[in-house]
Amino acid sequence: MSKKTLSTLWIITGLVALVLMAATIGLASKARAKAVLNSEVYLSRRSSLNVLHNQPDRFSRIIATFKRGTAVIVRDSTAKDGQTWYYVEARTARGWVEAEYVSSNPP
Repeated sequence: MSKKTLSTLWIITGLVALVLMAATIGLASKARAKAVLNSEVYLSRRSSLNVLHNQPDRFSRIIATFKRGTAVIVRDSTAKDGQTWYYVEARTARGWVEAEYVSSNPP
C-alpha cells in the first residue's frame, strides 16, 4: 500500500472512532436520564443552595431553593444546549434542576 492510501485509512479510522464515541456518549446520557425517572435522588450542589427553575434553563426564573441533601423525586428529564435537566418534585415545590447537581447517594 502506498503512503497516501495508509494516510487515508488512518483518517477514516479516526473519523469512525469519533462518531462511535459520540454515539456512545449520547446513548449513555439517555440511559442515565431514564434510569432515575420516578426515583428518589438528592440535591448535591456543594458551593451554594440548590435551585429549582421554572424552565430547563439557567437563566429562567428560580422558583425554590433547597439545601444540599434534600431528597426529591425525578419526574421527567430533557436535554437543552448539551446539558441534561431533571424535573423534580420536592415536598414544597416542583421545578427543573441541572443533572450535575443530582446524586443517587445521600451526601
